[in-house]
Amino acid sequence: MLGRGDRLARSAGFLLHGNAKTPEDLKAALAYRVGRVVVDSFDEIDQLGMLGNGQKVLVRVTPGVDGHTHRALTTGVGDQKFGFSLAGGAAAEAACRVLAQPGLRLVGLHCHLGSQLTRVGPLEEAARRMVGLLADLRDAEGVILSELNLGGGHAVRYVEADDEFDLAGYHDRLTGALSYECEKRGLPIPVVTVEPGRALVARAGITLYRAVTVKHVPGGRTFVAVDGGMSDNPRPALYDSQYTVELIGRPRQAPARTMTVVGRHCESGDVLARDVPLPADVAAGDLLAVACTGAYHHSLASTYNLGRPPARGRGGRRRGPSARAAGDRGGPPCSRRRLVAAPGRVAPAPAAAARAYPAAPAMAGPAIWPTATDAFSRLSPPQASRKDQAHDRLAPPPRPAPP
Repeated sequence: MLGRGDRLARSAGFLLHGNAKTPEDLKAALAYRVGRVVVDSFDEIDQLGMLGNGQKVLVRVTPGVDGHTHRALTTGVGDQKFGFSLAGGAAAEAACRVLAQPGLRLVGLHCHLGSQLTRVGPLEEAARRMVGLLADLRDAEGVILSELNLGGGHAVRYVEADDEFDLAGYHDRLTGALSYECEKRGLPIPVVTVEPGRALVARAGITLYRAVTVKHVPGGRTFVAVDGGMSDNPRPALYDSQYTVELIGRPRQAPARTMTVVGRHCESGDVLARDVPLPADVAAGDLLAVACTGAYHHSLASTYNLGRPPARGRGGRRRGPSARAAGDRGGPPCSRRRLVAAPGRVAPAPAAAARAYPAAPAMAGPAIWPTATDAFSRLSPPQASRKDQAHDRLAPPPRPAPP
C-alpha cells in the first residue's frame, strides 16, 4: 500500500485510512512513520497496539448523518462497513480501547460522510456531534483530544447542471458551529483537518478518446462508440455519473445533436456519457475530450474484456510496452506526442494535449474546463508534421500475430 510513496509518506506525515488494513499495512505504516493511523475496527486496534510504539491514532466515527449523495458513496450513516457507530456506543468504546493500549496515542477523532457532497448542513451537523463525543470522552476518561478530522467529499461539477460545493460557506458555518459547541461544553477548539482530495485534482485531468463507430438507431439514440469504456472509467456504470464531452481536433461544422458515448465492452451498461450534445457530423476517427477525469477515473481502470490499462508518463516519457497509441497493436511505441494525449488515455499536461491536437474550439464553461480552456484555446501550437498527421488518422486493423 505504501511502497511507491514511501519517501513522501516519511516526509509528509500521511494519514493511513482503510476499513481492512492488513498486518503488513500496519507494519509498513510504522516503518514509514505515517503521521496518523485512522483505526476502523476493534481487531485493528488490537493488532496495531501490539506493534505500536507511541503511534498517533484517530478513531473513525460514523456520526449517523446522511450526506445526501449517491447511496454507494454514503459513508456517514449506520449499518455500513466504515467506522464505529456513534449512536450505538461503539465509537466511545473504540476510543477507550485505544487509550488502554500503551503502544498507541489517541490524538483525535475522524469522520467522513461520503463523496460528492453538495450540502454544507450535514457537515455542520456531523461536526456538532463529533464535539459532543469529544466532551463525553473528557467527562468519562479525563482526556482532551486536540484533533478533529472531518473528512472530505466536497463536490466538483462534472456537468453544467451540477451543484458546486460552497467552500466559503462551509468555512463560515463550521467555524461558528465549532465555536458555539466547544464554548457550550467547556472544550478548547480542536485543530480541524479536512481532506478535499477530489476537489483538488479532478479538474486537472482530461481524457481523450477516438470515435470508432457512430450508430443511429431508428426511433432511438445515436451511439458514438469509442476506443475505451468501462475498463478505464466504471463510474457511470457504478454511480450513474455524468460527464461533459467535447469534439476536439477540427472545427465544428454541424449543429449539436444529443448522443450517447459508449465503450467497446460486452456490456449494455458500458456507457461513458449519456445524452450529451455533440456535433451531428461526428464520425469515426474524431477525437472526443472528456473533462474532469483527474480523480476516480483512471485510478479505477482494469483489464476487463481486454481493456487497456491507462498509459502514464512524466514529461512525455514512455512507460513500458503498454505505452502505445490506441489501435497500434503491432506498430512502434508511441512518440511523446502520442503518449501524452493518446485516445483513451489520461492527458497529464493540458499544454501537451494542445500541442498534440491543435485547432480545437473553445470549451464549455470554466467550471468544467478550467485547464482545458487554456490548453486548447489560448496556446498556438506548432503545426503537426505530415508524418504526425498521417499517424493521427485511423490506424489499420492490427495484423494477426504469427503462429
